[in-house]
Parts: sequence; structure tokens; C-alpha cells
Amino acid sequence: MINGALSILCAIFSFLLILTLQFSRQWRYSAVVKPATMTMVFVFLTLLCAGIAFLLPETEETLFNVLLTTSNAAAYGTEWFFGVFIVSQVKIPPSMKRNIKIVLGVLCLIGIVLYIINGIHPIFFDYKSLQVMPINGYWSFEILNYLFFIFTGVLLLFRGGSIPMRDRILPVITQFLPLTSLIWDSIFPGLYSWDLLSFIAIAANLIHLVFILANQAQEKVDELEVKRIRATLERIKPHYIYNVLASIYYLCDQDVSTAKEAIQIFSDYLRDVLNMMEEQTLIPVSRELKTVRNYLELEQMRFGDRIHVRYQTEIEDFLIPPFSLQPLVENSVKHGLANAEGDGEIVIITYDRPESYVIVVKDSFEGFDTEQTDAGGGSGTKYVREILHRTVNGTLQIKSKPGDGTISMITIPKKQ
Repeated sequence: MINGALSILCAIFSFLLILTLQFSRQWRYSAVVKPATMTMVFVFLTLLCAGIAFLLPETEETLFNVLLTTSNAAAYGTEWFFGVFIVSQVKIPPSMKRNIKIVLGVLCLIGIVLYIINGIHPIFFDYKSLQVMPINGYWSFEILNYLFFIFTGVLLLFRGGSIPMRDRILPVITQFLPLTSLIWDSIFPGLYSWDLLSFIAIAANLIHLVFILANQAQEKVDELEVKRIRATLERIKPHYIYNVLASIYYLCDQDVSTAKEAIQIFSDYLRDVLNMMEEQTLIPVSRELKTVRNYLELEQMRFGDRIHVRYQTEIEDFLIPPFSLQPLVENSVKHGLANAEGDGEIVIITYDRPESYVIVVKDSFEGFDTEQTDAGGGSGTKYVREILHRTVNGTLQIKSKPGDGTISMITIPKKQ
């Protein structure tokens, strides 16, 4: 009865933790949420089946065996997903991660098969008395659990990736808590402590590690927010405003209507830039293109026929981070035009692939040698790379050759 009550109580707590992982805004989009949630789902199944089994009357022996067999099988599912959770955080090559997950999966599958066989015909554990069978096979079988916890513990301790060393020690220690169940069960005959100790260890580890990773994610968000504000301010630097106003000033003497148009375009540009500073989400590419068009129209008023602009935008309804396109256009104007002897063309292209959306900024200015110059460009381009990667898993490729212009290509996967 005590075993059943404790298992049901822990099952309720594990269910609450599942809800927290699924619906918390702070963790919802974290990569660790899926394996962490699946771990707790199997913990819930393990505890629920065990709890119901222990609360059944003694006459329900068959149902008792089925439920306890299911509970033990689910426990190995718990171990596997917890292993996936640990492996996802360690700093090793992706191919090695994949192989480790397969090995852990095989170990857990062996355990599941053996427990199913034991449920049909007791070989190493008697469910009726909750006692170990007097054979050595049980102890060799338990090596599977020891190997699992030792391996994942060592992996986390020495390859913990971005997790600080002080935050790895507690999870490693608590992983070995379920292994003490043999001691407790021998001290208190009839006590089935493995599920309870497993729940305590896994829940403590998940809560501890997920909080650490959530805090790290928040720090990255804060860092990206600072960079986003800096990118916004780059668009309205004093010298740029001065140059535009100077151009409008001279236009007032030459063509009043054009000067008025320039003031309207500049006003729209400033309004769009300042509004984007407040954006906390992705925006339609059409909105970014509007800002780019205003920017290029102002530059054409300044440089005249030296800049020709062409748009080939087949699609404008997908989402991108704010200011992920304009820095590339600015690079073409500032660096390409500055080094070019004559005029040149800027072409902005958007098109749709089966798996991704593509934006291309192509110019026919001077270009540069990517082997001698960092293709990442300045702070604006580095910001674009980072914000694309962090928000939409996108990429930026820059190709250039002296005298042959520059091509910048943004690729945004449709499934993110």
C-alpha cells in the first residue's frame, strides 16, 4: 500500500512537471524541452503503472504482473530519453552523438525485452514477493543500469559543453541515487524503491539542467537584443542623417518637388527604422523591402546615375528578422560604390525553393577578394549572420571577386 501511494504521488508531481515543460514560455522553444518532456512522460508511465499495481487486491495477480512489467519497461524508456537529453548537451561531434544514442537505445531495449520475459516467467525477479530470485542472473542484468548511469555521468562531467563544471557535479551524483535501491530494499523487505529514487534523481537533474539552459538562452536573447538595437542605430548614424539632409538642402535650390519627395521618403525611412527597433518578433519580408526601397531611393538622389536598382521579388510574404536585409544592401552602396570607378547596379531577388526561402543581393561594383578579406564583413554582416541563425536557423553566404561584384544570399528553411 505504501509503495502504491508513493508511486501515485510521484506520478502526480511528474505530470505537473510535464505541463510546466510544455507550457512555460521561457522553455517552450528550447531544444532541450522535447527530450526532457519525453523523459518525464515515461517517468509518469513508470510511476502510474507501478502505483496502480501496488494498490490492486492480491487476487489480481495477472494484472499486477502486467502493470509492473509495463512499469519496468517504461523505466528503460525513461533512461533512454534521459540519455538523449544528456547527450544533446555534451560537446562531441554530431556523428558520435548519434552513435551514442544508438548504443544507449540498444542497452535499454535489452532491458525491456528481459523484463517482458521475466513478466511472463519470473527468472530474476519475483513480482509477487518483490524479491530478487536466488540466481546470479539478476546482478549481471543490473549491470545494464550501472553502465547506463556511469556512462552518461562521465559524459556529462567531462564533455558538459556550455554547462559550468559546478553545475555538472550535482546531476552526476544524483544519477547514482537509483542504484542504492538494492540497499534500501534489503533493509526494508517489500519496499520497491527503484521507481521512487529514479523519479527523485531524474526530476532533480531535469529541473537543475533545464533552469541552467533556460538562463543561458535568456542571456543569448539579451545579448541579441543589444546587438539588434545597435544594428538599428547603425541605420540612423549622425553622418548618414547629415548626408541625406545636405542632399535635400541642395535639392531645394534645384528641384523643390524632388526635395519634397526626398523629405517624405526620409521621413518614412526614419519611421520604419524606429518602429523596427521596438519589434520583438519576425516581420514580413515585404516590410523590410519597403525600408530598403526608401533607403536606396535616398542614395539614388545623392549619387544620381551611379546607382541603378532592380527588383525581382517573386515572393514577399515570408518572415525574416528585422534588419537582416538592409545591412547587405548598405554594404553594396558604401563599400562597393565607394571603390567603383563608374556606375553599377544593385539587384534584389527573392524566390521560393521547396525547402527554403531565398533572398539575394547582387551588385556589379568593385567586389573584393574573399581569401584576403573576411567574407563575414563588418559588424552589420556579423549581426545578420547571428540573428538569422538564432531566430530562423537561416544562413548567409557572401561571394565576391575583385572587379566582378558581390553576391549575398540569405537562405531561410521553411521548417524551423
